[in-house]
Amino acid sequence: MEEWKSELIATVVSSDAFPSDNKELDQRVLEYLAEHSLREQRGDRTERHLAEKFFPIGYGGKIAMYISRLDEHLGRYFATNEGRRQTHRIEIIRGRQIDPADRYAICFVLNGQGLLHTFWQAFIDRRVRTLVAYGVPLFLRNAEQTVFKRNATVNVPADVKAPDLSEEICWSFVKHGDLLAAFELTRWLTAQGVVADLGAFKADSGLQAFANLPADLNVIVLGSIRANGILDEYQQLELRSVRDIAPRHLPFRLRLFDVVRVDAEQRVVATFGEERHRGTSRVPVVITRRRGANRSFITLIASNHGRAVFRAAQLLTRDAELQDMFSDDRFRGWAAKMPETFQLLLYVTVLAREDVGGPWVLEDVWSE
Repeated sequence: MEEWKSELIATVVSSDAFPSDNKELDQRVLEYLAEHSLREQRGDRTERHLAEKFFPIGYGGKIAMYISRLDEHLGRYFATNEGRRQTHRIEIIRGRQIDPADRYAICFVLNGQGLLHTFWQAFIDRRVRTLVAYGVPLFLRNAEQTVFKRNATVNVPADVKAPDLSEEICWSFVKHGDLLAAFELTRWLTAQGVVADLGAFKADSGLQAFANLPADLNVIVLGSIRANGILDEYQQLELRSVRDIAPRHLPFRLRLFDVVRVDAEQRVVATFGEERHRGTSRVPVVITRRRGANRSFITLIASNHGRAVFRAAQLLTRDAELQDMFSDDRFRGWAAKMPETFQLLLYVTVLAREDVGGPWVLEDVWSE
């Protein structure tokens, strides 16, 4: 049995929220059932075998009644606030309709609420403030302020090269999807009791913009490098390297028009672009977690489509959808211990009229 399963059983049974008068026996039985839950081990889980193993000097009740009470204790525990914070629930397979080969086997079932808490654990430390940083794209407007223009390749004042330019440079709009994502994340963090601030940045902003902010500030950065230079700088910073090891970088990176994967020499080895179909678009989104200064953490939600950023923010703050994501085998072990540095590459479907209710696909997962 994996160590985290044994630790979870011990945590559950020892809790005051687990209403049992014989916790030592309950823990031994749960550990035994967990270790003998394969179908070919059905003989080790028969009521007669359990009675002989755990009640050798007679047992006044029936094993079925004992297992029923044990299952009831588990249900009560996982209905408490403490239980809902666990990344897995412990369930005993029982009932008249159950195949005898599965009876009394133990299942460790993903718990969406606990996963959500674990995914954002570093950000729900109430001692640390969080800044949600979104980007403000550059626009050009005419003198009458009646026409506003946006060019995807014009992101900073230096990109505007026409000497006789009659339009005025301005930052008058924010991507709707980026702003919705900022509100979604801020609302969720506030509900956890975290102080969350919003901050607007431009394409030529750098990390020096944080010079006067607390060194242990958690940061969530949203959007694209067209509008958010903070994002661009974070994704290109070296990862903290061990002595005598060559500098390392994140493998996935958002560019102006696509997402790329790079190798150790920073050469592009794969490209992921937006895929347009009739009435829908499949848009790549890169979700990154890395360490910041001191005890802080950085999360990047990067995409060239604002509504895709919003959809990713929804996925990361909804327990059912996060649970669906973590059901993928590539997350094996993450629920027990989240890696400090990781990247997820998603394809998010944006429907006609920019509806974000479409499906999503997990394209790749990387972690240190």
